[in-house]
Amino acid sequence: MSLQKPQSRPALQPMRLLCVVALALAVSPALAEKRAPAPKPAAPAASAPATAAQKPSDPKAETATSACQQRLAEFAAFTPLAELSGPGQCGATDVVRLDAILLKDKTRIPLSQPATLRCSMAEGVALWVRDDMAALTAAELGAPLAGLVNYESYECRGQNRIAGARMSEHGRANAFDIRGLRLGSPNGSPTAPRNSKPNGAMVEFTSPIVSKGFREALRKSACTRFTTVLGPGSDRYHEDHIHVDLAERVNHYRLCQWDVREPPVPVTVPLPMPRPGTRAEAGTAPGR
Repeated sequence: MSLQKPQSRPALQPMRLLCVVALALAVSPALAEKRAPAPKPAAPAASAPATAAQKPSDPKAETATSACQQRLAEFAAFTPLAELSGPGQCGATDVVRLDAILLKDKTRIPLSQPATLRCSMAEGVALWVRDDMAALTAAELGAPLAGLVNYESYECRGQNRIAGARMSEHGRANAFDIRGLRLGSPNGSPTAPRNSKPNGAMVEFTSPIVSKGFREALRKSACTRFTTVLGPGSDRYHEDHIHVDLAERVNHYRLCQWDVREPPVPVTVPLPMPRPGTRAEAGTAPGR
């Protein structure tokens, strides 16, 4: 009688089936993930409107529309400038380079050197020249206004250039120093005006030999238009020019310090007495 080995194959089949099912379950999510369609790319976001920092940085484009410059264009020749900034407290906005002033008859009055000023100060200077100075020059000096001799405009410094002093209005482009003016020919004639100044000669505002009436009238108009007027008698720094500015002070305080000095008194030098014994004393007629 022969012995037969036990049949183990049928017992293994259920185990194999379980392994196949488990493997299928593990692989199915991975296959599903691979077969899933890729998400569509997001639509590009609408571009946001440009902010102030993204606007063109051209200084002319930024300042050309200021209300002050629109007014100034009616009676002055100027160029808009970029904002002035530093060092320290120095700086200004709405700045222009003033080149010339247009009178009511469109006569061009050039500055001896372009002045860098904030627009409000340039407007004040231009109106002073156009509405007051031109008429006073013709009436008191007998000749038309032909040009300005300006001294200083924007400069970053303290008052009177003293170290540690309070900030000057020049450092804010809010001040203008002027020495005098130049005369034209009266009525187009080369004849010298009443003050014996030739055509193109400079008339200094601080000179005592210039018509006192002219200097007094000019001082009055300047002190009416500007909050600060400094000239001879204010301090030793303003003996040879006039400083005007539009400084803002408490209670709208104004400062007008410009001494209109008297013209020099002619000195009469007496003639020497004739010596005794001369022919003139003896009554003899002088020789030929």
